[in-house]
Amino acid sequence: MAASKYHVLAGFVTFAIFAVAYFVHFTFFRVEPDLLALLSDYKWITLGLFLSLFGSTVSDYDLLYKYLSPWHHRSVITHSALIPTIALLAYLYPTPLRSYAILVVCFMLGFASHLFLDYFPSVDIEKLIKEMKYEEAGKTITSSLIIGLTPVEYLSKEDFKKLSGTFNIHFPQKILIGKKMRKTLTPKLTRIWLISNSIIILAYGMLLFALFVPIL
Repeated sequence: MAASKYHVLAGFVTFAIFAVAYFVHFTFFRVEPDLLALLSDYKWITLGLFLSLFGSTVSDYDLLYKYLSPWHHRSVITHSALIPTIALLAYLYPTPLRSYAILVVCFMLGFASHLFLDYFPSVDIEKLIKEMKYEEAGKTITSSLIIGLTPVEYLSKEDFKKLSGTFNIHFPQKILIGKKMRKTLTPKLTRIWLISNSIIILAYGMLLFALFVPIL
């Protein structure tokens, strides 16, 4: 449930890591194109960065219509592998898009970074740092990591509340979850949902890169 600027930062960092890996791959495993040739090809770098940033923020576009019933923020549509799956199918279909596997990979990585970041509860550390409450800021970050990684049954009541409300994945209508009709997944199922869907999207990106990017 990170702020949008953190998602943008995650998209940028994800793209930077991928770009370096991409350069290393072609520099060490192929004669052409070499590193300088790839660096001079600004088109894929510019579009790739844009698509990575777009992928890292597009899930939160549901905020634009969260007030329109029955949709809510963190809907099952925008916070799942559905959109990347559509992108993957669109790529596999014979269209001019088939020539741009690397750009689709950038979008996938950005999208996956969003879901992974949403796995952790939001922490307002900037305010604490501005107030020079560094010790409290450190404890808050640590608490967020613990909440994100600790099984729900081991959380305190206070920490469990942080995994309620808008943290949960929302459905357009109530569905049967366990023995109850709910409009959201439970915090535990939400965390499983986010991490599993981010892994699926990462697998999409790795598959596209392995099968199509090296032959372009």
